[in-house]
Amino acid sequence: MPVVLTQPEGSRQAQRRAATPGASAWVAASAGAGKTKVLTDRVLRLLLPRADGAAGTPPHKILCLTFTKTAAGEMALRLRVRLAHWAAGRGLAEDLDDLLGHPPTPEQAAAARGLLMAVLDAPGGLNILTIHAFCQSVLARFSLEAGLTPGFTALDEAAAGALLTQAREEVLRAALAAPGSPAHGAFMGVAAHLGEAGFTSLIRALAAERGRLATMPWGPEALRTALAQAAGAPVGEAPGQIVSQACQDASLDAPVLRAAAETLIAQGTDKTDQPRGRAIAAWLAAPEADRAGGFDAYCGLFLTQKNAIRDRLATKGAAEALPALKAEAARLEGVRAALRAAKCATASADLLILSEAILARYGALKAAQGALDFDDMILKTLALLEKAPGWVQYKLDQGIDHILVDEAQDTNPEQWRILAALAGEFFAGAGARAAHRTVFAVGDVKQSIYGFQRAAPEAFAQMRASLAARAADAGGAWEDVALDLSFRSAPAILRSVDAVCAGLDMGTDAPAHRAHRADAGGVVEVWPLLEPDAGAATEEGEEAEGDLWDPPLRALEARSGAEKMAARVAEKVCQWLQSKEIVPSTGAPTRPGDILVLLRKRGALAPLVTRALKRAGVPVGGADRLVLTEHLAVQDLIAAARFALLPGDDLSLACLLRSPLIGWGEGALFRVAHGRTGALWEALPQDAYLQGLVDAAPGASPFVFFSGILEAPCPADPGGSGWRALAARLGADAREPLEAFLAQALAFGAGPLEAFLAGLEAGQGGEVKRETEGAAGHVRVMTVHGAKGLQAPIVVLPDTVVTQKAGVAKAESRLMWTEAGLPLWSPGPDTECAAFDALRLRQAETQAREEARAAYVAMTRAQDRLYIGGYTGKRAPQEDSWYFAMRRGVKGLAGTKALPDGTLRLADVGTAEPQAAQGHRAQLPESYGLPPWARAPAPAEALGGPPLYPSRLAEDEDEEEVAAPSPLLAAGRGAARTRGDVTHALFQLLPALDPAARATAAAAYARAHGAGADVAQEVLGVIQDPRFADVFGPGSLAEVAVAGTLPDGRALSGRIDRLLVEPGRVTIVDFKTGRPPGDSGPAPLYKRQMAAYAALVSQLYPGRAVRCVLLYTQGPEWVEL
Repeated sequence: MPVVLTQPEGSRQAQRRAATPGASAWVAASAGAGKTKVLTDRVLRLLLPRADGAAGTPPHKILCLTFTKTAAGEMALRLRVRLAHWAAGRGLAEDLDDLLGHPPTPEQAAAARGLLMAVLDAPGGLNILTIHAFCQSVLARFSLEAGLTPGFTALDEAAAGALLTQAREEVLRAALAAPGSPAHGAFMGVAAHLGEAGFTSLIRALAAERGRLATMPWGPEALRTALAQAAGAPVGEAPGQIVSQACQDASLDAPVLRAAAETLIAQGTDKTDQPRGRAIAAWLAAPEADRAGGFDAYCGLFLTQKNAIRDRLATKGAAEALPALKAEAARLEGVRAALRAAKCATASADLLILSEAILARYGALKAAQGALDFDDMILKTLALLEKAPGWVQYKLDQGIDHILVDEAQDTNPEQWRILAALAGEFFAGAGARAAHRTVFAVGDVKQSIYGFQRAAPEAFAQMRASLAARAADAGGAWEDVALDLSFRSAPAILRSVDAVCAGLDMGTDAPAHRAHRADAGGVVEVWPLLEPDAGAATEEGEEAEGDLWDPPLRALEARSGAEKMAARVAEKVCQWLQSKEIVPSTGAPTRPGDILVLLRKRGALAPLVTRALKRAGVPVGGADRLVLTEHLAVQDLIAAARFALLPGDDLSLACLLRSPLIGWGEGALFRVAHGRTGALWEALPQDAYLQGLVDAAPGASPFVFFSGILEAPCPADPGGSGWRALAARLGADAREPLEAFLAQALAFGAGPLEAFLAGLEAGQGGEVKRETEGAAGHVRVMTVHGAKGLQAPIVVLPDTVVTQKAGVAKAESRLMWTEAGLPLWSPGPDTECAAFDALRLRQAETQAREEARAAYVAMTRAQDRLYIGGYTGKRAPQEDSWYFAMRRGVKGLAGTKALPDGTLRLADVGTAEPQAAQGHRAQLPESYGLPPWARAPAPAEALGGPPLYPSRLAEDEDEEEVAAPSPLLAAGRGAARTRGDVTHALFQLLPALDPAARATAAAAYARAHGAGADVAQEVLGVIQDPRFADVFGPGSLAEVAVAGTLPDGRALSGRIDRLLVEPGRVTIVDFKTGRPPGDSGPAPLYKRQMAAYAALVSQLYPGRAVRCVLLYTQGPEWVEL
């Protein structure tokens, strides 16, 4: 039967050292080493009384910072579960013994049982927050001190992106409108190098570095000087000046060069030497002022495109010209180097001048809205802590006794500075208090893969050293703890991880793991590379081989490597699910939720894998990130909206006509569009569907408009719906982005359709991020970065090959930062100076190390089985790809076997029985297909009318009340209604008052509401009548609202005047201010009303008798029905 493994004592002791509340601690925890458990143990130890009798830390004085909201939620959940168990006494003694390392004292046990209530009652509870949430809370508390508007709002990524886009457009328009200004010159300089998309990505990259930019020397001249020095360019010399100076006779040995040219012409070969000689002579013969135009061609005579001196400047016959040519080549090499540096500095300055204006405008737009983005949260908090008055630091210092940091390796420099400012008061200075205070951090440099957020392994080590030194100076205890026992992965996987990482440069020490599940079976497979079929499009962005105009006769048969890999993954997953093999780590048959497919990046493979799994009937989770506007189905809906709002938009109408909603072919569209004299809409025959869209768009909300398109029939599917038409053409994969798009439209609200479309164009709502942490019964397909902190019994790595890249790199990848914090931007090869090349080489090394660490993260997500695959494209794979390192590492392990198909397989049978399953695991169904009813149209549903009211249950329209007011009452119908309302109100209010105060209160209420004193006396008489004491007693209820369904299916809603619930009986009382009925009995309408009430009450109180009573106030008289 399944067994639960026990933890080795040595590892448990290390975890207890890390959780010791008396010492600050820095924990290096390898993947799967129980990092979250150590964190929760540390919090619990801080909350508990100390062994010496000292009180535990109040919950609100513990600050725990996590990297993601999900991690914060998981930690909070674990703590609540354990505290709830302690409060109930379940396993309390054993858990405390394991936590403390000794039996708990009576005081500790008693305190543990009360911790749950202490945490719930604490102001704000436990502070388990992301760093951004913490900063937001600090700024909200000290808004004025931080220079912010109280009640500021936090911008999400979409809203911040929209404001940044607005700022960019406003600044660029202003620059174009001001020729001769620095902004105009900068704009023209940047525009000469890249387009709108590249510029946008660069501005976003610079916006994320506002902390660095704030320290730069702003001002055009100071900025250009600093950048010229950073690039190694001559200060104060523009590129044109450098060329002009290099063309002057004073800068070169013109007589010697002319003689060399004559030698080449006279003695050299006619193929190379003579053309070179004539070109040199012609350039030298030109006036100095005219030489600049031919300078590049002149340099080409001596230098290659990479600015290297040509290997052969002259043949043997013209060898006497060679010294002069080499000297000129060396001079030009230096000039070209200076020129590239100057161009790099100039381009960088132009970019920064524009970005400074854009970011300033962006800040002004945010200030006008009283809003902050995520980066502002960090920067404003840092400025507050470092520059604000001391009392702000003092107030914060008083509220925090212990700081815990999760995923410390992912913290960037500004975040470290915030933590250092908070922790600095723990160890020294005026803020130091008598209370014992600690800092705790846990992380793993081997898992530092967020370099794009400027997290670096070096910062992790530097912060550890800094805090350890501070603690030592203050005389505080410090613990360095290493946790390398993996509770997650089987030995076969850990052996593979260690072997692979030993051959990678991770920028850290090579890992050496120990397995807690030492006897568990495990499998590691490395599949052979998959190659594309001839004629297939091989990669995202690559075209199929052959002429572009050839008919696609083989397109349906040829498959790319990515398509083959997707098919293999789906095939393997189906095999695993159908085998129902027991998963060692769960003790249950393989389920879809046990499988995690990890990708290096979002690209072409992700939708292919998802589609292949869906077609195989395997439940698969949605992508963790969707860019809605990239999906064809969403684009079709947007085209429909644009056309509906502006029928004269020919392009949108053409897209709609070609979409699956209408289904026109190219020929049909051409016949209508070609030769028309006006708009395409005017050339179309009358169409009710298109006219309906035009009519619906102006007043419809985005959700109503788009859901209407999807739910209603369309020309391509007259008997179905837009949903079905899109799915028929685009496949079932279209549903996921469409549902996400509808959710965005619903969240937008009732605003105009135009505003929704404008927001999409500005980047608002176009991208959807979703949490995919839980298995939730489906296969998960996500990136390695998205899977950080997750695990799965079966992990597949299908895209471990990187191909040689062609073309120009992304614009933001050509932005480098110097050690001094200055950005150098090289938009192209002619601006790649030596300083930039050195920075790019350093960045490439840094990225390569991070890629190696990402491989470690990917492999260590696996608990029981790890499958590694790769595919190639038209371009050759890079030798430093994960695939080759992983194949080498696994191949070198003892026990690895090569299978006939080229697969490498490492399998440990294992001797341990499966671990105890966590919770109930349902049996694997035979099929994951939909049942037949799910594909059939839903039957028409009968819609009920409005609910009935008991007082209106007349059999016909002419039936009215037969009991009229007393003739003694000389009042009309309005007065009668007032009398009835006041009577019912007094019956509701007076029984709850002291009997001695009822008369005064009744008279005052009646007078205030326009009723006579006789009404108050009449009500008092009824309440004081001994016959009705139970009805108005403490156990009765007044004005009871009831609603439900009558036996005939009709809905009923009403209000019972008085309800008395007794053990065997329920009494319904309805007050009547008219005359008692006499011998004729109550009116039929009253009887139907009370019967309806009885039908509802009998459902509420089954098994009890229901008594219905009419209580007439005149008399008073009690009439039981």
